[in-house]
Amino acid sequence: MLDPQVVLLTILVGLTTGLGAVPALFIKGTTQRTRDILIGFSAGLMLSVTTFNLIPEAMGSAQENLPQVGVGVALGVLALFGLSAYLPHIHGVMIPDKSLTKAMKTTLILVAVMIMHHFPEGFATGTAYYGGVTLFGSTVALGIALQNIPEGFIISAPLRSQGYST
Repeated sequence: MLDPQVVLLTILVGLTTGLGAVPALFIKGTTQRTRDILIGFSAGLMLSVTTFNLIPEAMGSAQENLPQVGVGVALGVLALFGLSAYLPHIHGVMIPDKSLTKAMKTTLILVAVMIMHHFPEGFATGTAYYGGVTLFGSTVALGIALQNIPEGFIISAPLRSQGYST
């Protein structure tokens, strides 16, 4: 049976991505340098949350899950290489009748990666809450929520700066 509190908390974690997209509503008139600084800050925040919160929680206190975490990271890297190899061949998908620019290819890779990695985030949150609301589940959910905020920005800012509407 699904615990309604767990379902609500998991939905709230997912909605934090939208919260991160709010600053992109105002990004149209900014310079490329300002956008680069904001995206760099977002990427650094996501990397720090992953490095200092999510990966240590996944490995466990005695690092008993190190092989599984290593395999997960390696699969993520392989998926990125696969996207990078495939993406240049999907001309006209996002912008019909135009070839993809370097900026659009980068944006598409970012969007695809964020979509792909939200699945394991959902699994991680659900697994952490297995058996009910606990401190462990709340810690994992908070770590993922903190990471989702800059993710929303890092996806929406490049799309907005390339002329997509809010």
